[in-house]
Amino acid sequence: MAAPTKTRTRTLLGAGGSLVLLAWAVPSCGTTAQTPSEPDAALVDAGPPKKDGGFLDLDAGTAVDAGPRPTEIGEDGWATFYGVPAAPLRYPVRADAFPPPVVWEPCNETPGIPSGSCRRMRIDIPDPPAQGPWSSVQSIDVDGNAVTLVFEYAHATFNERYFASADGPVRAVFRTNSRLTRASFGGAAGSHYATVFNPNSGNTLALVTGKFGEEPRVLKTFTSSGIHYGWLASPSGVIERRFDVAMLDWETGARSLLAGVTTDAARDTVQYQELAGTLHVKAGRIYQVYKLPPSGPEPVLVAGRDAREVGSFAVSDRRIAWTSIVKDADNNGYSEEALYVQDFTNGALHGTRGRLPQPGRQEYSSDARFGCDVLARHYRDPRAIGSPGGSEAGGLEIFDFRTMRTWRIPTDLGYTRAPYPTGIGAPLAVTCTEIFTRSGYLEPSIGRVGGGFARLEIAKLGPGTPFVVTPDPVP
Repeated sequence: MAAPTKTRTRTLLGAGGSLVLLAWAVPSCGTTAQTPSEPDAALVDAGPPKKDGGFLDLDAGTAVDAGPRPTEIGEDGWATFYGVPAAPLRYPVRADAFPPPVVWEPCNETPGIPSGSCRRMRIDIPDPPAQGPWSSVQSIDVDGNAVTLVFEYAHATFNERYFASADGPVRAVFRTNSRLTRASFGGAAGSHYATVFNPNSGNTLALVTGKFGEEPRVLKTFTSSGIHYGWLASPSGVIERRFDVAMLDWETGARSLLAGVTTDAARDTVQYQELAGTLHVKAGRIYQVYKLPPSGPEPVLVAGRDAREVGSFAVSDRRIAWTSIVKDADNNGYSEEALYVQDFTNGALHGTRGRLPQPGRQEYSSDARFGCDVLARHYRDPRAIGSPGGSEAGGLEIFDFRTMRTWRIPTDLGYTRAPYPTGIGAPLAVTCTEIFTRSGYLEPSIGRVGGGFARLEIAKLGPGTPFVVTPDPVP
């Protein structure tokens, strides 16, 4: 890393927990959080990790028409879509052809996780490949009371991208022609979905979009060329990260520029969140937070004023929370020196900056979500100064501004090392009653460690600890 209205918030986190996304005017009892999984190794350039989260290297591409609606519907109720070059996709169209709904099971009893508060998604792959990864978490979308999970299953001879209701039927599934064709990026946003397919591990990518229950189409195709790309679903369209930041129209693929290539707001962008139709990003040579209205980027949280450098942020229709980070003494990492919160309405800071309680120095984490006036964030224990790597321990911390109670739930970041048989990872979405996170656990059905989703019920976390916001005015 270089030196460093009622609305609902949508948030998208990208590769390695680096990207974030988005909100729009609706009742305020929930957030939308989308977190694309880390890009598959077959899709990402070799070389050192990028500050921008490892976007793919591709050229600009042009909008294309996916062609006529496929007429091939098999006796099994699955249709064949030929829009992706040399890699036809299959998807169910008949109600009885859809896979069964997601099944939730109690989390294994794990130190730090209050008993009965946690459920995990059962990984259900009848024909897993000999070697992993077997499942991959992509993101979560919250639309009113509807929660949509986006994830991948790897089978012995093909891969599947799922869009599944957390408490209802599967909304869409796309099955690839072989294990060489992989899905990445994209996500769900209300009635829309987006997925990027890499046909047969070649040098072409196809951005497939559509509405649930309707025919998919290829919005754009791209070929490899040395420009960093990434795509995220949002209510307004598909966010496209190149050397700039733009929005693609859901129907036409028309590209609207939000932050030009020469602006600091398009440099090393690693988080996106949309609030009331305006995209907010963490970006810059030294990380700051910008909003991106049509008139051009505007700073919201400024390095050197609101923080030394912004580590993570989460925004809602009432507040914005962020961490201030500082480089460690050995120059091998960054640590959080403070966690702040401030009133944030109509796209601007109001009142006095306040400080939330923390137990001292913690390693830098970029994962945070706001929903229904509840802040959930992933914390990491302090890294050892002089160590080449990061901390292997951390957990989830929660601040409920409705009750002014807080919780810290420690879990091992390696997910299944004793004494933590269930690992709680980055928060992906917060509703008025639950927190959805990444999770890892030994899945008996496949006999291996699987990566999936967990959900923690706020009412069952226990009494928590009262907290206060300590005024800490900007100097």
